[in-house]
Amino acid sequence: MLRGSTKIADIADDYRFEEEAVFEREGYPRMVFVEKNYSADPTNWWIPNRAGMEAMLRSSGFSIVGATDDEVYLCRRGERGFMVEPPPAIAYR
Repeated sequence: MLRGSTKIADIADDYRFEEEAVFEREGYPRMVFVEKNYSADPTNWWIPNRAGMEAMLRSSGFSIVGATDDEVYLCRRGERGFMVEPPPAIAYR
């Protein structure tokens, strides 16, 4: 289930901590939290927009190859090559 903008914004690899406007840009990957019910279903807690769903798929190591409709993606296993060690200041010990 997708809700919200169907646009997908170009996203940089990183932003400065002070950069906040990017989160309000239409097409930025996001999810909304449903506190009570949505569509009479108490298990609908998180609902992504299109950019958020595609970002989650890529972050999970999938390559999107197509779609059967607006909310069903066809994917293949891909690489999670962008994963890196955390910076030394926040490295886990």
